[in-house]
Amino acid sequence: MLDEAKTKLEALPVELKSRVTLCEQSAFDLKPSKDEYFPDLIVCIRFLNWIDFHQVKALLGILSDYNTPQMIIGASVVPTGTGLIRRAWYDLSLKLINQRGKRKDGRVQFAHDESELLALIENLGWSAIETSVIMRRNARVNKFYRLKRHEL
Repeated sequence: MLDEAKTKLEALPVELKSRVTLCEQSAFDLKPSKDEYFPDLIVCIRFLNWIDFHQVKALLGILSDYNTPQMIIGASVVPTGTGLIRRAWYDLSLKLINQRGKRKDGRVQFAHDESELLALIENLGWSAIETSVIMRRNARVNKFYRLKRHEL
């Protein structure tokens, strides 16, 4: 992804290039400073389905420390209001996917309970103002959530 970003960055005019810094770092190691410039928007997609809910809490807590008015997150979820039979289907499907697609590094995919994710978002001071379904699979539904920080 960084290589693709570098390629796109090279095609930009010099005045725009100078405003961008690319670096590789664990998102869990971010430490927002009160003196730091804060972006207008944070985008975190294609990541939350690779970490467990405990890590999701930690990461969204870190990202919420930035004084940013909006954030877009993407997550694989079991939708709010899913019945027991459908929930069991999602769980079984995800288990089979993770067994069949076992990676050498041992990573597995996660589908988070949407109601728990939305409660976490609210507790961190955000409102989900727009939700878009990106794809539906046997094991999950992938959604993007546009978040707006609660007014202080």
